[in-house]
Amino acid sequence: MILSANIGRVAHPFAHLAKGWDIARRGAAFLCMSLALSAAYAQSASCGLTSIQESTPLNYPPIAKAAHVSGTVVLLATFDLTGKVTSVKPVSGPLMLQGAAIDYVNHWEANSSTGPRECPVAVTFRVVGVAAECGSKDDHSNIPVDSFQRIDVQHVVITRGVGCIYTQADAQGVVIP
Repeated sequence: MILSANIGRVAHPFAHLAKGWDIARRGAAFLCMSLALSAAYAQSASCGLTSIQESTPLNYPPIAKAAHVSGTVVLLATFDLTGKVTSVKPVSGPLMLQGAAIDYVNHWEANSSTGPRECPVAVTFRVVGVAAECGSKDDHSNIPVDSFQRIDVQHVVITRGVGCIYTQADAQGVVIP
């Protein structure tokens, strides 16, 4: 007589965790792949932009400077046949910076095209440096200026130094908080 035992697979005590890690690994790979594809799309010239003329400067919003807000605003700009901007929609980025980026891109004029087109645009705002004591408010020699750099046709960067901290002193030179 043959005795048969139901011998099945014995689960490892941590087998349920392995499945979870597999899901997490696949999710991370998918996220990395989608980020790489979106970055490639934003930097591609698929929308046909070859040149841009700007009629207004890009300004760092004063409230964002004071709050040291920085980041990249991604916009979707629609151009007509002549290259004029017909609409600009924010896709992502800090709310404090979106208004300045939209106003800047609204004043662009691009190369003409055979049809209307929608192009992604990235506007990066950076605050760099450390605030330092500069003296009196009447001394304008240490006021930081905005630095503007065009990375490519669809990506611009504006960099702003942090600036000065002004202190007041009484007649004896003691700092007043």
